[in-house]
Amino acid sequence: MAQDTFNVSVEVSVISEIKGKILASVSNDATNFPAANFVTSTTAEEVKSNNVTLTFKDIPADADYVVILFQDLNDNGILDMNGSVPAEPFGFSNYVMMGPPTWEGCSFTLDEDQKLDINLYSF
Repeated sequence: MAQDTFNVSVEVSVISEIKGKILASVSNDATNFPAANFVTSTTAEEVKSNNVTLTFKDIPADADYVVILFQDLNDNGILDMNGSVPAEPFGFSNYVMMGPPTWEGCSFTLDEDQKLDINLYSF
């Protein structure tokens, strides 16, 4: 029997710098969160306006996931850090910047197609 899959659509809005790319991953790796060591799917989209839509297709159902993303301002493919904090804009699914992100606060159960709005945060 085939396993159900669903799509996750992510709207990233209020992008302040129109440059670089939004790099994003869907992960079900709660153990290593917020790192995305075990990624289910990745995507990238060039920033051409102050909002970007990303789509992850055919993600296996009935698991908890987190979307992790950042704006790669210098196109080097990695999230640059300033000490222990991100030097580039970043975001997580279901995250409101009120302290460090947690798996419980950012995760969602995938049991249908999802549409998520994610804000970028900068330090």
